Amino acid sequence: MGLTLRRILLPLLLVLLLAAPAAAADMIYWEDPCDTLTHWDGVYQTWWTVSPEYSHGETSYGIGHPWTRRDQEAFCYIPRPPEDSGVTPKYVTFWTRLDSDPLNSPDGPGYDSSAGYITLDGEYVEFDDSGGNSLSRYANMWVQGYYPFPASASSGPPKITLRLSLQPGSEGTGGRIMIDTIQFVTSPIVPTFTASTTGGEGPLTVQFTDQTHWSEGNIVGW
Repeated sequence: MGLTLRRILLPLLLVLLLAAPAAAADMIYWEDPCDTLTHWDGVYQTWWTVSPEYSHGETSYGIGHPWTRRDQEAFCYIPRPPEDSGVTPKYVTFWTRLDSDPLNSPDGPGYDSSAGYITLDGEYVEFDDSGGNSLSRYANMWVQGYYPFPASASSGPPKITLRLSLQPGSEGTGGRIMIDTIQFVTSPIVPTFTASTTGGEGPLTVQFTDQTHWSEGNIVGW
């Protein structure tokens, strides 16, 4: 009897597992293609510009500045999901590049004397497993950055600040830093809304009323 019951239950359990809905995938909550300076502010921002020269190659434009020996900073402001939205920050990805002038370095040809840094919510983005947070190891080449958010990132100011910083070498033409294609990934939005019919026999017209209080506009589909 037990064996017969097991033969029935095991296939049934397998069917239920296969039929279980897949977990909703993470989503791109916000992105900046870096084709305008709309979301940016910073020191000497008049130096920063949008140009095909600062693109990482798969886009038309990127953000950067001319060669300089002066420290540069720029800040991008990323909207943080409201705490009551149920949406959790997961990570930010971007493309960035530090250009240096190693041929004219006081330490000899080939030595990279410029440094570039990126922070998110005040924490440095690390570019290798050893905890290196300067782009100097990857000078003169594009690198894709990845920053995973801690659980505490669900709360905080309404904007997440991405800081792009250059500390150029003092010799030659100095350095420059560029950034392209920023994407902010979060857990999926869980819809919370009510619906009431406003028409007669089918096809019915339905008006959805959003209950989350933080999305914009009427819900017309999901």
